[in-house]
Amino acid sequence: MGTVPVRQIQIFYNYDKSFVDKLRSIAFHTIDEKGNDSARPLACVFATPERAFAQMAKQIIKRKGLQMSEDEVIKTIPLPIASVSRLQGNIDLSRFVNADVGVPDQYNENWYSARRPMAWSFQYQVDIWTREIQVMDDLQVQMLQWLRANEFWMSVEHPDPIRTLRVLARLNNSTDNSVLESEKDQRKIRRTFTFDIDGWICYPMLVSKQVQMVIAQFYESGGFVEGIEVTEDSVLPLEAPVV
Repeated sequence: MGTVPVRQIQIFYNYDKSFVDKLRSIAFHTIDEKGNDSARPLACVFATPERAFAQMAKQIIKRKGLQMSEDEVIKTIPLPIASVSRLQGNIDLSRFVNADVGVPDQYNENWYSARRPMAWSFQYQVDIWTREIQVMDDLQVQMLQWLRANEFWMSVEHPDPIRTLRVLARLNNSTDNSVLESEKDQRKIRRTFTFDIDGWICYPMLVSKQVQMVIAQFYESGGFVEGIEVTEDSVLPLEAPVV
């Protein structure tokens, strides 16, 4: 049986995915059982901080085929882990331009066009949990190395005809939300980062046939004077009809 096609929802499939992929470029450095340096991508889920551990437990259960409850797995989740959540978004009129964009297809038969994308600004929140302050500092430094001052550029895929765009992301804030002592759990070091994204929401694409020829005719008070045909590679005068 074939799978049911899934409609790709903007922001969800492109911006969320791109930001999670960016976060997974951070490496957790440790020492393996043989005493050698080891590194693996930072474990990351797309979830609010309140749901991060439950979502990570679901992934572990599915990947390892465990016969355990989420609560049981949560107690054994190895740190560090990170979560990404998207916050409120708003239209950005400072980047508004009233224009259309378009491109031909590879055979030069159709023309694909759309209104210029809507400028949309929104935030992502990144939460990172570790056991040790040295590990947290290493992960934070790798994140800060993305930046030029407080910003970095991120490539994001968009619907046709826009396709790949580089969008600006800015580090907005960093706070410490650690719980250093708890009667029910080991201590967790937690830092929260917020990023502002200058994103875009695309309009539906229109498909039309390309113009192959334009005929222009000129008249004066006495009647037809002259006409021209404008094709892709020529400009030809038309003979005036015999009256």
